[in-house]
Amino acid sequence: MGKPLATIPYHRSICRNLPLLPERPVSRHGAHGYRTVSHPHGGGYTGRLNQARWGVVAGVTGQNGPVESVVAPGAPTGGETEPRGVPLRRRLARSRPFPRSWTGSRARRLGALALVTAVASLLLPSTADAISGGEDAPEGKYPFVVALTMKGVPRADGTKYDSACSGALIRPQWIATAGHCFHDEHRVRVAGKPRYDRTIATFGRATLDGPGGFDLDVVWVEQSPVNDFAIAKLAEPVSEIRVPPLLIPPLDVPVGLEVDMAGWGATKAAVTGPQDRSNRLQHGRWKIVAAEGEDLLARAAGPEATTSACPYDSGAPYFTSWGRHLALVGVESDGPPCPHMGLERVARADHLRDWIREHATW
Repeated sequence: MGKPLATIPYHRSICRNLPLLPERPVSRHGAHGYRTVSHPHGGGYTGRLNQARWGVVAGVTGQNGPVESVVAPGAPTGGETEPRGVPLRRRLARSRPFPRSWTGSRARRLGALALVTAVASLLLPSTADAISGGEDAPEGKYPFVVALTMKGVPRADGTKYDSACSGALIRPQWIATAGHCFHDEHRVRVAGKPRYDRTIATFGRATLDGPGGFDLDVVWVEQSPVNDFAIAKLAEPVSEIRVPPLLIPPLDVPVGLEVDMAGWGATKAAVTGPQDRSNRLQHGRWKIVAAEGEDLLARAAGPEATTSACPYDSGAPYFTSWGRHLALVGVESDGPPCPHMGLERVARADHLRDWIREHATW
């Protein structure tokens, strides 16, 4: 187990292709940094394997939670337009430079349009600039993914700050997230009524500032006794027709399974508060490469080898297909600073099915 590098809480989101900059030592833990762990390498899998019951996945995304401040980099660019090609090549093959229909005022208009397009492509930012890790989640595809906004998180010196995490709806009135997203002023995980001034769960939409969806207060927290996993109760239930919750798998998750992950974290490592989160839900794909006790280890499988969780992705759900539904594999717990090609630690949900059934009922 590694030594804590600092007391700065470090949360994470989907981040890739970012240049590594020198950074001050920070806790490698996902959200509020209640503990610091070195990434495990190996570990036996003791669960029951039943690969046949697990369906193929479809999409992925982001990770970690609350952060106070951290250091980091920039973002990639890209985006080209594809020429239509064929009709134009046929015309250029003729003896005259352009067909008669292209001469005169129409040709001038097309030339002017081409010039405007070329200038715009140089002056306007590429859409890829807004993505620094995973991919934008399609509208309505992952309504169960929750953005947690924590206001008034206490410090030991009596001051407060704002932070954030991610999570997922697993019951009409309950969400799953990382246990360290809820702590006291000494960064010790706590259950019961949240110690923050207010915690808001936002879900049911693909953009934080978009229309529709839900913004509900978190009123109670239950902490897992075996790993960095927690469930939190919302102020009121949500219709399962409007937002179908994730299932808890009835079988143990097999090593080798490819899963999706989606989160509301930042798209860069340098953050100052929840306002630095991506306004658009991000997603990516991971592969479960090992099991270690009550945790799973996952490596990025797309869109890039360096797709990784960053600040405010703590608690982000890893999920996969289960029949006609989606099942929660686990939540983002910890990992190296983004971007990286290492392993993400996932607090598994399958071993907690009985505990969740017992506590997420009232």
